[in-house]
Amino acid sequence: MIENASPGPINTATVTTGRWQNGNAPGEFGNFATDRPGIFLISGRTVYAADPSNKLGELTLTLDGVRQTVRLPQGEYAGNTVNATF
Repeated sequence: MIENASPGPINTATVTTGRWQNGNAPGEFGNFATDRPGIFLISGRTVYAADPSNKLGELTLTLDGVRQTVRLPQGEYAGNTVNATF
């Protein structure tokens, strides 16, 4: 389930937030997909991602068919936001 999000393609003029909850992953929204739950903000070609559970080591993100795996902060920095530019 995605909350607080508007449907449709994400482009450079759109800022969209989405939150997958209850472990429902992988998830898709417009031209964005993720393999695990998290909090995401998409701004143009940059995806900001965080794991509020502080348990994941990485996320695989896909934007417009381009896939990237990002490592998430660990230890005292767990839960902090990372970004990936596509």
